[in-house]
Amino acid sequence: MSDKPWTTFALRYYYQGSWWGLEIQAANWEDAEARAKKLGCQLDGEVVMKIPANAGGSFLAPAITWFRNLFTP
Repeated sequence: MSDKPWTTFALRYYYQGSWWGLEIQAANWEDAEARAKKLGCQLDGEVVMKIPANAGGSFLAPAITWFRNLFTP
């Protein structure tokens, strides 16, 4: 196991008419770019925070998601 501090990066790729996302671990931005290129993905950026949709018991995020899904084919 390495002692490198790994960072999480967001990637996306196009498949069958839709954009899909994934996350990878990389040592730095250059490493993430190289990995994205090898995978044939677009590097979007570093993941700095994840906020759950139900954070704090809010109804807003699920309501927005429901509304957006009405118009998603």
